[in-house]
Amino acid sequence: MSGIVFMGVSANFPFMLSEMGVKISQISLVFIASLPYGLKFLLAPFIKNIINKYSSSKIDILKTMSFISQGIILLLFISIGFFEIYRSMSLAFVLVFLITTVISISDILCFHIKLISFGKSELGIAAAFSNMGFRLGSFISGAAILYIANAYSWHIGFLTVSFSILLSTIATIVLPKITNTSSADIDNKSFFVYVKYLIGLLKKRSFWIVLTIFFSFKFSDICINSLKPIFLQLKGISKTDFANVSQIPGIIAQILGGLVAGFGTYKMKIESCIKASIIGGIIASLLFLYVAISNLNLVFLAIIMTISTFIFAISTIVLRTYIAQISNSNVVVYTLLLSMGSIVRVLSSYTGALIVENYSWIFLYITCLVSNFPIFFIYKKLFSPKVKFLL
Repeated sequence: MSGIVFMGVSANFPFMLSEMGVKISQISLVFIASLPYGLKFLLAPFIKNIINKYSSSKIDILKTMSFISQGIILLLFISIGFFEIYRSMSLAFVLVFLITTVISISDILCFHIKLISFGKSELGIAAAFSNMGFRLGSFISGAAILYIANAYSWHIGFLTVSFSILLSTIATIVLPKITNTSSADIDNKSFFVYVKYLIGLLKKRSFWIVLTIFFSFKFSDICINSLKPIFLQLKGISKTDFANVSQIPGIIAQILGGLVAGFGTYKMKIESCIKASIIGGIIASLLFLYVAISNLNLVFLAIIMTISTFIFAISTIVLRTYIAQISNSNVVVYTLLLSMGSIVRVLSSYTGALIVENYSWIFLYITCLVSNFPIFFIYKKLFSPKVKFLL
């Protein structure tokens, strides 16, 4: 379900707004509205505290919370179909803000289940298969909305895909109960102890080293992918062509890239995987720079989109595996670091939109290309003792 919502909000929503003539500077506000997705670490201690409180009761707390959060997302997603939100950016901002807040809670519950269910050596494979589920949801949302919107309207497209969210919500009811709801380290302490712990991390220089490296590592990935719908729409790509060129082959590439990365991190050292991902980011930036300065037919455009998506799928799983390994099965730490990546997503998307608005697409992709080089020389700091003691 997370994939359905994410693709609907992050890809099709900007494409729709761009098609309706909304300026890029205004669309960038939608990226800011998704900031709650990057603040999961503020919600994680609270959610974990609730799980601990009811873990010994007859209430299946994980299933109950998942069902409620998915039900709320369903209602919010349906509202996109009923309201002409492109006529009011304030309404669009509020809806995206609420959707990303609730989906963050749902994701935290999924993080918790994953961390307590898999061993450290299995986390890469677990990330790969969870990525497959995420991308299958993206396929349902990303391609289906575009085809339906082209045949009928955006409203019917979003309402139809809401049915998939309904099925996901109903499926939550039949999930087996997870009895082992406890994880390592500070999990049985109070909410305020969590907050104090998180504030302590923010005061450490090594934490900011990790965050800086994350920003450099993910800047090109995020700018290229978050602004891709707008870029293609402004190049004259129709809704169905967007689905055929980017969404369908892109989602397949995401699934394959995730599997390659998952098994790669299982067999190889994570240091080597991160280095390969950085090189991949340089290649993807060069490909999009070529697209920006060229007039390609749909076949070559689809090939370039697929290659770049495959590369970024690998880098995403590699980074998530690294975070999972150093978090020591602690859902709060894992969520904190993953949230940092989401904050980077918001800041990078907004920055990229401003670069395009004030300069050009070519300048944006040159910036993405250059951003990969500093991290190539300092990425080993991710494995230094100063960073490892942090987590």
